[in-house]
Amino acid sequence: MGQGDIMSTLTKINSDDDNYYDFILPRVIIGNRGDLLSRYGIIQLLKTLSSRICVFCKSEQDLLDLGVPCLKYRKFHNFFMSRAQKRALKRTGIVVWGAGLDMQDESGLFKLLYLIFWFTYYRALNKKVVVLCQGAGPLESGIAKFLASIVIKKTDLIVARDSQSYKLLRSINHKKVIESASDGIFLGKIDFASIEKKEREYIDSMFLRKELSVGFNIRLWYHLKSGLLPYQFSRKSSLRRAAPLMEKLVDSSSRLIDNLLEKHNCSVFLISAYQPGEYTSEDDMIWLDMIRKKSDNEKIILIKEKMSLLAYLYLMSKLDLMIGVRLHSALTAVRLNVPSINLSYTLKGKSIFSDMGLSEYVFELSEFIKDPFIIADKVAAMLSNLESEKLKFKQISNDIVKKNSEIIKACMQEVME
Repeated sequence: MGQGDIMSTLTKINSDDDNYYDFILPRVIIGNRGDLLSRYGIIQLLKTLSSRICVFCKSEQDLLDLGVPCLKYRKFHNFFMSRAQKRALKRTGIVVWGAGLDMQDESGLFKLLYLIFWFTYYRALNKKVVVLCQGAGPLESGIAKFLASIVIKKTDLIVARDSQSYKLLRSINHKKVIESASDGIFLGKIDFASIEKKEREYIDSMFLRKELSVGFNIRLWYHLKSGLLPYQFSRKSSLRRAAPLMEKLVDSSSRLIDNLLEKHNCSVFLISAYQPGEYTSEDDMIWLDMIRKKSDNEKIILIKEKMSLLAYLYLMSKLDLMIGVRLHSALTAVRLNVPSINLSYTLKGKSIFSDMGLSEYVFELSEFIKDPFIIADKVAAMLSNLESEKLKFKQISNDIVKKNSEIIKACMQEVME
């Protein structure tokens, strides 16, 4: 059955019910720009299969220009759903759990238990469950792998966002339908035509200098501890645990940025991968602010303002180079054809960049902390050959978008049949 046949059949079945949805996306995403953009790409692809889509979200602004119904989250991570959300779930065909990284025990077992609870609930409603563009791992403990196996059994399809996640999930359950593709950010189109005039003018005003522009991002790390509950339940002790290495990371970052300013006469933009003020336990701003305060150089610019997702994309598109600890700060740049370096703190960065043919652009975060200048030669080479680098990243990005769309659309068509 082809795409046209599927859409025709669904329309015929549901034409008498305007409140029926073919797809519903209930996963909670708050402030995480990378996950929001991945979901944005996923929804764009789903819209090529059906217009009947509903999304649980914090704000309609998180959906950009998609024009799909939005049911806002309730308290406690939407654990206590509204009547409208319950009704929407009952009147949907396929639950799409899209974007992010939930099947892991690095931050505790709670996420796995959370998945089991919700997937069991969806199954009790007789819904198909599809996991799209998610990462997986690490799963170090036996109990974590056992819980992950329960999660996998409750799905109709999993499309992993990288080969490492795919191999891990297949090693746990090789009988289920599990495919490998790329991150959801490599789906759909990005169009700046609808960006608000004030946001466009504000961003343009920061790029008036005729000089190179480098984006830089770091995040809180070294705070996680395997156990039952996530670190947010013991935030103070987690921060104490992370403090020594985070202090070194801030210092190494500052030293590299000073080197960039001296050697390349550029501006450096400190950019959080989280919407400021929305999810403080994960916000990068506190660490970027520490870097900013280490220097009085006006060419180090901390982006503190809250902005729309489209404005965030527009800002990132103006860069000549992005250096990011957060994987999605680097992936967003790649999606926008901006040469990028990932300072990887887990296997996921290496795996995704390797899958894209960009393994030479990944460096170990632990090594960067010891010596921030390990990336200096690579940065210099990229900036001195900027046009060829941009062409390379553009070709890679376009190829991934095309391949990703083909794989996921084919998988979804099979589930819809």
